[in-house]
Amino acid sequence: MYRIASYYSKMASIFFFRSEHFLASQHSSKAREKWKLVEEMNAVAAEKIFLNLNHNNDIWKIDLHGLHAREAVSKLQEHLLKIELDKKFNITRPKSRQLCVITGKGKHSPKGKAILPKTIKDFLIEKKYQFDDTIPGLYYVIPKFHH
Repeated sequence: MYRIASYYSKMASIFFFRSEHFLASQHSSKAREKWKLVEEMNAVAAEKIFLNLNHNNDIWKIDLHGLHAREAVSKLQEHLLKIELDKKFNITRPKSRQLCVITGKGKHSPKGKAILPKTIKDFLIEKKYQFDDTIPGLYYVIPKFHH
């Protein structure tokens, strides 16, 4: 689907620069339609990957391997909110309780550039979470409980 969407986008561009605006418009419309399908398919795949990685984990462990950076941040944010807003964790949580976030080291990233760990770290800093990242590929995050 990605290739099809790319094809329609490229053709829309070609027709536009040839001043064939009707054809450009038609191809552009098809490209938008296909890109929407690509997004939907990616979301379904991300959910399946996430569920597969985390089906045995308890609430204090989340594995984000295999997700795109944006998807991983979204899942982490949802997970942190789930912990932070649940009164049973807020009241009964031992002070040392931390969320273990697995990002991996980026061994399978193109050109050795691990995007996921940096993106997660940036998110945690931006949202002012306390965390420990001394072990590569792991973050230990202290949830923010609101009283």
